[in-house]
Amino acid sequence: MKYVIDTSILIEIENGNEEIINAISELKKNPFSELYITIFTFCEFYYGAMEKSPENKEKVKQRLLQYEILNTSVETASHFCELFSALKKKGRSLPQFDTFIAAMTIEHQGVLITGDSDFAQIPTLKSIILPVSVSQRFKRVNARV
Repeated sequence: MKYVIDTSILIEIENGNEEIINAISELKKNPFSELYITIFTFCEFYYGAMEKSPENKEKVKQRLLQYEILNTSVETASHFCELFSALKKKGRSLPQFDTFIAAMTIEHQGVLITGDSDFAQIPTLKSIILPVSVSQRFKRVNARV
């Protein structure tokens, strides 16, 4: 099974959230589980390291490279446009990077592991929504205001 790890989960791992770390560790134990991130997740997480020292930026990059990285394709673009349009017609929206992450997860027939309940509005997306810290939920809500 392909599991696609969202940025919110990487942040929780970085912050030492034991519940999230244990959940991901359980996935790793299954020999049929594969853990991925998308190129957009890489961008979101690595961007957070831009103000860090070159050594710390390199450490962040190496942590990200422990995951297989899903890249975009023409199929991704098609999935993205379909999802973005369908959400817009329903009067809903996701940030474009999140819509790309969802599109890539669907394209690769994966399961998105996220802390963001907004992904639940995509019925064709298989996802597992894990509890994230209060500070992370607060940041996501404020980012949308």
